[in-house]
Amino acid sequence: MKRNKELLRAILLEVEESPGFDGRKRQFFSFEIQGYTPAEVHFHVHMLIRSKYLEAEEHEDGFIGHGLTLAGHDYLDTLRDSFAWRITKTKTGEAIMAVSRVLGQVISGIVRQTINDHISGRSIL
Repeated sequence: MKRNKELLRAILLEVEESPGFDGRKRQFFSFEIQGYTPAEVHFHVHMLIRSKYLEAEEHEDGFIGHGLTLAGHDYLDTLRDSFAWRITKTKTGEAIMAVSRVLGQVISGIVRQTINDHISGRSIL
């Protein structure tokens, strides 16, 4: 089965909007997304769990979980911006998102090292 970004987005929105997923208790969930088969929804929920966007476990008739992880909220925030969503749906957008993640990690590392150097007295500033 192929990945469907529209379905991933719909599932994340559904979980976010559900009042039962407040992060404090585990809850059973199994929902239908209009226009998709139960097998498609199940496959994509499973993909979101493996990607650590949803905190949940598979159960006989659905899933049991707390809801979105921090990464899931961040991804959903990115998808809310319609421009970002249009870019994300393209191959170029996937490359841009990957480069952005790597660049963010590099910048964070440089900032951490600069702070550590400054604290230890090896500051180059």
